[in-house]
Amino acid sequence: MSVFPLLVIVHALAATVWTGAHLVLDLGVLPRALRDRSAAAIRSFEETFEPLGLTALAIQVVTGVWMGWIYLPRFQGLFNPANPIGMLVGVKLLLLAATAALAIHARLRLIPHLSDDNLSAPGLAHPRHHGTGDRLCGGGGADPAGWGDLNTLNPHNKARSVGPGPLPAQPWCR
Repeated sequence: MSVFPLLVIVHALAATVWTGAHLVLDLGVLPRALRDRSAAAIRSFEETFEPLGLTALAIQVVTGVWMGWIYLPRFQGLFNPANPIGMLVGVKLLLLAATAALAIHARLRLIPHLSDDNLSAPGLAHPRHHGTGDRLCGGGGADPAGWGDLNTLNPHNKARSVGPGPLPAQPWCR
């Protein structure tokens, strides 16, 4: 019996764990943490998920490299445009490197500096909750980063004001 089908199953299960946990973070934990300005919620999730997530990622790396080795013995033809499998495996290895770089950045730079105060930065806040977004929904929130009025980006908006102050209520404001 070939080991390849087993590798595919284990690889897919590890990818499911990795992706599923990030969906829980993005759709459940982050919106609540931003709304409540609670870095503790994000840290708690990170501390709970990190061992499982890194294990799932390691399993994906091992099974992925193993499957790549089966398809491309000694990785001959990697990044060869004449070899679609070589290109696919090469691109997946580049994406793996990008994922590893983002994971290292999150672990060493983002999580250690995470605080309740920096959860309201305009780049992190949902438009309905903090900062510039409050101005979009008529709340007159501050714009400490000087991002300006995001409503000016909407070509269908008749107001198109650039100055400070509340704007007319928008459909996404509830």
